[in-house]
Parts: sequence; structure tokens; C-alpha cells
Amino acid sequence: MSSKARNLAVALVGILLLLMLADVSFSESIRVLAVCTLQVFSGAFFVSRVWYRRRLKIEEFIGLGFVVGVTFSVVSEQVFLNSSISSIGWAFPCVVAGVWYFVGKKRSTSEIFDEFVDNSNNLVWLGIGVLAVLGPEWYWPAIPAVLIAVAQLIKISQDPRRFAFRFKKQLVGAFRLLAVVVLGLGVYIRPFSWWIEDSDFGFFEALTVSFSNWGINGNSLAVGSSIKYHWFVYAWMGSVTKAAHLPSWVMLSRAGIVIGVVAVVSLAWTAISYFCRSYMARIIALLIFCFFDSYPSWGSGFRIGLISSPSQLIGFAWLLAILVLLIEQQKQRVKYSPLLFTVLFAGAMLSKISHGVVGLSGLLFLVVVESISKKKITTHRLLDIAASAATVVGLFFAFYYGANNAALSPLKFPAAIQGELSIYSGAFIFVAAGFLILGLINFQLISVAGGLLDKSIRNDAVFIFCLGTGVSGVLLSLMIDVYMGAQLYFLHSATII
Repeated sequence: MSSKARNLAVALVGILLLLMLADVSFSESIRVLAVCTLQVFSGAFFVSRVWYRRRLKIEEFIGLGFVVGVTFSVVSEQVFLNSSISSIGWAFPCVVAGVWYFVGKKRSTSEIFDEFVDNSNNLVWLGIGVLAVLGPEWYWPAIPAVLIAVAQLIKISQDPRRFAFRFKKQLVGAFRLLAVVVLGLGVYIRPFSWWIEDSDFGFFEALTVSFSNWGINGNSLAVGSSIKYHWFVYAWMGSVTKAAHLPSWVMLSRAGIVIGVVAVVSLAWTAISYFCRSYMARIIALLIFCFFDSYPSWGSGFRIGLISSPSQLIGFAWLLAILVLLIEQQKQRVKYSPLLFTVLFAGAMLSKISHGVVGLSGLLFLVVVESISKKKITTHRLLDIAASAATVVGLFFAFYYGANNAALSPLKFPAAIQGELSIYSGAFIFVAAGFLILGLINFQLISVAGGLLDKSIRNDAVFIFCLGTGVSGVLLSLMIDVYMGAQLYFLHSATII
């Protein structure tokens, strides 16, 4: 077996085991993997052949394959929902990719993913990252993630003074064994309904059923009215549930979360690799990214693993993919990039409006800075912006306009998340808002300050984009009012970037 086939097999087996640990039966896990693997393979094929024109690294294969494959699959299912092939409408992009691959294979020997020495090590760290993201809300993966990370750090260390070099194998084995024991204990003692994360899950499950059976123009919760909600992730979950013949709740509460987090962590590793040149720096950065949390003054804090909101969590895959595409443009001219930006912004905007708006704000900020500093803007960049803006604005009016759940009203989030502040106003609320925002994003502000002090970083287009998302996230959270402080989703989206 070649190393690339082995790495894919290891990745699939790892996801299968995690699905089973997450209380998904073996047969259900196999069916979920079968459907999602087809989506990822087709998406990766299109990215490799149409846009990147190169082989993909395995983390790009998983992450970009997921966002593009799922986008095409969900759109295809909705298009064919009322046709005679509605049951297999989701698979149409997979069929197109398969035919294209086998026809093109006779003319070309190029593969769609790369084979390089760090793949196997990357998979281990990606697995640790997935457990770390799931840990804070699922609890049972948290301590095993820490123990496996320590074992792996000891294994790759070269300094005998830092880690008892003589006993390295024994230490690594001990930490791994302890991780397995703790993981088994966590699975054994967790309550029967451990996966019921939030009272909204009943509402989310109703959406998955509604979208997969009656489409986005039907509304099982309010017959006769259109759905003005971030529906994309729930439509994907409903699609896989129907295609894989799954019982209710499986995809929404467990399987979909696992698959989505794998894609998010894969894209995070790709983005981290751009800024971190050394392998150890990438590892530390990934651990910080996946384990990071803030004071939980807003719901569950500002960690990325916000399982109580599947649309926010899995939607990060599309937002991070926008960042990854911008990174790729620093390395090569991506062919038909406006089309790829359209695909990614469609997924981001329909998964969670905050992802689409923050991503577009980052691009606009980048264009403004470049036009001021360079006194010009390239046609290529202008086309990317035009396609992205048209997608975000068009989808806003198509799916969100008229929902009437947001208003322009500054400094409302402090009272929304800490009710006792509702009796105060003026300067007191301004100070409270400042302290709360600092508590949520102080770590990111330190990183931004470090970037601004380094000339090579502050002039980098990717860093400027990240800075723009942060500015928009802060301003939107301060200036608009949404029920229960939901305007902080904009800040949450920005902090992850």
C-alpha cells in the first residue's frame, strides 16, 4: 500500500473510531463515512483540477474537499428535490467528479492529493486537535486530548535535558495508556443523554427534517412562510441523514459534529502552516487554537468548539476556507478564483450570517489598505471582491432580509449577557462593554499587536485580511442589537480568524 493510500485509510479509520466513541453504531458510522467521503472526494477533485491546478496535501484534501463538496451536494439536492431522482440528487456532483476523473485519467497521471513526509505526523496532530475542540462541551475527549498531546510532544522531542530522554519510550507508552484508560472511563460514566447539548437541538433537528424533505422553500415550523434562518449546515445534516438512512438525532448531535470538526481543524492546520515555518511552531499554534477558550460570560465562552450552535461551529469550515484561499493566492494565481470565492461565501453566509459578513469585511478592508498603500487595485482582486460582495448581498436579501431580528442600537450586548447591567447607561455601559470585549479577545489582541510590530507581517495581505475581520467583528458587536446578545457571533467569527 502506498503512503498516500495508507494515510487516507488511517484518517478514515480514525474518524470511524471517533464516531463509534460518540455513540454512533458501527453500521451507522460506515454509512455516514460512505456519504461524506464521496462528498469530500468530489470537492477535493474540483479544487485540485479546476482551481488550484496542483495536488493537494492531505489536510487541504479533507478541509477544502469538505466545504466545496458539501456546498455542491446540498445545492444539487435542493435542485433535484422535487424530481424523480430526489433520493440521489445529492450525489450528482460526485458522479460528475467521478466521470471527469476516469476520463481525464487516461490523459494525465496527476493525482489529486500530495504525498509528503509529514502526512502521518500531521494526522496525529489533527486527531489531537479534533479531540481538543470537542472536549470542552463533550467533556470525555478533553483529558485524553491533553495526555495524547503530551505523549506526542515527548516522542518528537530531541533534547534529553527537556524530556527524560532515556525513558522516552516508557513515558510515551505510559501517557498513551493513561489516555486510553481515561477515555474509556469517560465513555463509561457519561450519562445516557450526554450528547443533548442545548435545548435548541429539538428546533435544529426539525430543520434537518424539513430541509431534506421539503426543501428551503418549505417550513415545517411555520407553514406558508419562508425560512429566514442560517439553514445550510442543517440542510447538509438532513441530506446525509436521508442518504445514509440514519435515525433522528444521529447526524445533528454527533456524527455531523465530528465530521465538521475534522474539516475545521484540517483547514486551521493549513492556515497555521502559512505563518509558522517550523513544524514545532505549527504544533504549538494548533494546540493553542484548538484548546483556546475565554471567560464564559457569553454562553459557553469564545472557544471554537461551540457545539451548542452546530451552524456556527461547522460554518467555520467555510470561513477558514476563505482564509486558506487567500493564502493560496499569495503563492500562485488561482484560476477562476471569483467562482471559488462565490462557492465559499455562499457556504459561509448560509451557514451563519456572521461568517459571511466578517469574511467579506476582511476582504474589503484588505482592498482599502492595498489601494491606499499601493495606489492601485488589481483587476484580479477587484473581480474577487465583486463576486464575494454580490454573493453575500444577494444571499442576504434572498434568505435573511425581513427577519427583523436585528436593529442598529449601540452597546446592547452587555445587558444581554449580564442582566444586572440593564439598569445602567452612558459611560458605565461603555466601560462595561470595553471590559467584556477585552475579556473575550485579549489573547487575540496580543497576537495582533505582535503582528503590527513586525514589518514583514503587518504588510502581509493575509494578516491585513485577519485584521479587517477583527475590526468588523468588534464594530458590529458594539453597534447592533440582536436577541440575547447574538451580535457577539460576529465577534466570535472574527476571533477565530
